[in-house]
Amino acid sequence: MSSRFKRKRSLITDEIDLELVVDWENLNEELMNQPLLMRKWTKLKSEVTAKAKAIKEHQKRLEASVRFELAGDQKLKVKDLDARVLLDEQVIEAQEETIEAERLQEEYEGIVRSFWQRHDTLKELSANRRKEVID
Repeated sequence: MSSRFKRKRSLITDEIDLELVVDWENLNEELMNQPLLMRKWTKLKSEVTAKAKAIKEHQKRLEASVRFELAGDQKLKVKDLDARVLLDEQVIEAQEETIEAERLQEEYEGIVRSFWQRHDTLKELSANRRKEVID
């Protein structure tokens, strides 16, 4: 079993964690793979961010549409109109989709930050290895 998988199993929860683990015995390979991993995860983050923005815009348009439909009722006060919009089933569903999309966006931002940390770790390990060779 390679040193990459000798870590405590409790720290590794999914495939992303496996990609984040640094195999210090194969540092050259890890350094070569880091740019590809960063590209992969920043691209996925970008796709998730775009989808989250689209979902949020859909929610705004839906709220505006419901507000426009209800605005014809002259008896409704602004507070009542706001409440009716918020209680609309489609609006509630859109809000839940927006919340989930934003959660996923934050998760992918965290993944990319983790790969930046991995990048920094690889730089430090490389510097330490060079120093060991010199000394």
